[in-house]
Amino acid sequence: MVKRRLILLVVLTTTLVAFGQQTNPVFVNGFYIIQEKMAFKKGDCIFCNPETMPDRIILDSSKKMIAKKTSNPLGYTYYEWRNKEHTRTYEEIQIPGLKFKQVAYFTDSGSVRPPDKNSLKSGWIFYFRTMPNPKQRYNGLWIAEKVRVELSKQASDSILALHQYLKGKVLPGTEFWTELNFYENGKLASTGTLITGLKEGSLEQKKTPDNQFRIGPWSYYEASGQLNNRETITPIRRVK
Repeated sequence: MVKRRLILLVVLTTTLVAFGQQTNPVFVNGFYIIQEKMAFKKGDCIFCNPETMPDRIILDSSKKMIAKKTSNPLGYTYYEWRNKEHTRTYEEIQIPGLKFKQVAYFTDSGSVRPPDKNSLKSGWIFYFRTMPNPKQRYNGLWIAEKVRVELSKQASDSILALHQYLKGKVLPGTEFWTELNFYENGKLASTGTLITGLKEGSLEQKKTPDNQFRIGPWSYYEASGQLNNRETITPIRRVK
């Protein structure tokens, strides 16, 4: 597992103890720290193991974000921006329940993804590409917008067994995914099963179509992270 640094929210007393539910940056050991729902004490680790550290945002002395961790019900994402250009230097996205982990170091010679720190699971990550906001400088660049993890053949076969009408629509290039969609603050927006490349119509198709459908149980969350709604989608629902 990766031993890297992480993110937070706080308010100080005269004894340098920060209490939760606050969003004001607190200056500690040369950095500003924002941490939610947990107390931060003098001597606590600022940059620690992403797997065990609470959610945090860490700012440099000019209040520019240099690290961020956001947890969700299925895992977490963690980023660092530690150079003059303020581009990413480290990224870790983990979804343990799906056996998915992506760890990448961004260097002058390109990105490095150590095999021993990454799962073998197939997946795709899409990003928000927002520009820095001078009025809120700890808005970051390239935050995960969507993560897709490809389902195993066994899991895909189980979906086909539950939805017999799909069997005539499956093509060689059809793929089954678990999809996680995120808000720009890093909190989980929705998650469920997605199918791409299903056959449409009665005509013979020479290539897999570029379509997407939701199916089965889906969960939806508020931007605060609270569960908002659950539904079971049947038959399939096209994603526009």
